[in-house]
Amino acid sequence: MNGLYRFYRNHIKRYIPRRVLNVILSVFGVHGFANEQKHIDQSFVVRQPYASCLRVRKFFSTRRLARQLLTRVTLMPNIFVLIDDGKLTYQALMQKMENMHSDYVLLVNPSDHFFSDTLLQYTAAVCENPDAKIVYGDYVVRSAGRMTAVYLPHFSPYYFQQIRYIPHTALIHISVIRACQRLPQANEEFMTEAIAQCQTKDVLHIPAFLTSISPAAYQLLNAVRPVVYTLQSNALVSIIIPTKDHPELLRACIESIARYTKQRYEILIVNNQSERPEMLKYLAELRTQHTVIDYSQPFDYAAMNNLAASQANGAYLLLLNDDIVATDDGWLEQMVALGSQSKVGVVGAKLVYPNGAIQHAGLCLTSINNGVTYYWHKYLRSRRKDGSLEPGYLSSVVAVREVAAVTGACLLIKKQLFDELNGFDSELHIGYNDVDLCLRARELGYSVLYTPYAELIHHESMTRKASAQVSMMQHPEDSARFIHKWRHVLEKGDPYVNSKLSIKQF
Repeated sequence: MNGLYRFYRNHIKRYIPRRVLNVILSVFGVHGFANEQKHIDQSFVVRQPYASCLRVRKFFSTRRLARQLLTRVTLMPNIFVLIDDGKLTYQALMQKMENMHSDYVLLVNPSDHFFSDTLLQYTAAVCENPDAKIVYGDYVVRSAGRMTAVYLPHFSPYYFQQIRYIPHTALIHISVIRACQRLPQANEEFMTEAIAQCQTKDVLHIPAFLTSISPAAYQLLNAVRPVVYTLQSNALVSIIIPTKDHPELLRACIESIARYTKQRYEILIVNNQSERPEMLKYLAELRTQHTVIDYSQPFDYAAMNNLAASQANGAYLLLLNDDIVATDDGWLEQMVALGSQSKVGVVGAKLVYPNGAIQHAGLCLTSINNGVTYYWHKYLRSRRKDGSLEPGYLSSVVAVREVAAVTGACLLIKKQLFDELNGFDSELHIGYNDVDLCLRARELGYSVLYTPYAELIHHESMTRKASAQVSMMQHPEDSARFIHKWRHVLEKGDPYVNSKLSIKQF
């Protein structure tokens, strides 16, 4: 709180002559105003230090005086509370905002409660980010005297399509309301419409608790809305599989691809110094149907995949470990359906262990002290006892969403983009080359997506030594290079994982 007060004293006063502070607090959907008045008095004004700084007067507490609220707004400079009594129109709202030179509307769900510094947090956010069009923050769920914290990520368009996680109490710029051309309301329908008018950079997340909400509101925000991504073309996919001396794994992998894949594909197998007779015999069989590339140098994941990619004919590359098995129809088609979208660069699948525990549901960036990266929800059971899917935190495991990176164990990328990036960094021989590839794709403006609609079994590195998490100790030279190269990104944190979440929780 003291920090926010200092921000007000040192910075906000400079903005008072400008439009940015003319915020309308709009409580839409409050028809039984008398029932909500006590909350509005206490939460919006009495406990708001920013409102106090601007000398906002206390509201009136009777229904009769509430009817006079619109005629008394001139008594309250800069902050304006508007009650939707069923008679308010879009034109009247726009006229009020023009008359008051207001830039923002704060939509408020009637059941939400503010914290003491909520207005100050919103004000500080728009002062520091004047181009923001929608501003939202974290919240807590109040239930039976308990408060449960909910930490939200920065805006993720694909995630929002399925999980409408942005609270309905949010700050909306007047330009967004004009684009929607209708009266704004604090509900899912309007928030979805408002988001559609914005670019990703226009939506700002404040990493602070701004409201407390009811359990019913939380269930609505956390509900899964399935989105079907349809395949637009049957483009050729080049599947690259590095392997060594595990014919039983490779056979299971290739046979599962043939059984569960309708998408056109070719397979390029990179044989790294296999010696077992059974493996050499199986490779001889494969040479009659697929491309087998012999790589005689010590294991180098980056070099092996770059070599195979240079010989690939597909529009897409699928980098695949030899210890992965497909189990359902349409897995590759789902990945290509996402990967074919213009702004999508990389797509990763949901990978589970043979025992049903999650191995991969996206890779997250963390601090250097915590190991740089970790797997989201690793070891969480993929299904509950009743057979239903385990949704994970904020239903993140069952939704397509943006992530910082995905594992190279099953990674789809446009061939053109892979070539533009010059493939894997040849200096990252074994570790972190998949994360590096994803970060470079994101630097060019492409999204990296995780999809739960492509679920495969992963025996995880049976060919190579397994690790519980991404370990810097496993490949120290690669780790040092990766950290040196991406320190500026690591210090900023993962935009798709709230920094207040503990790595131990997932």
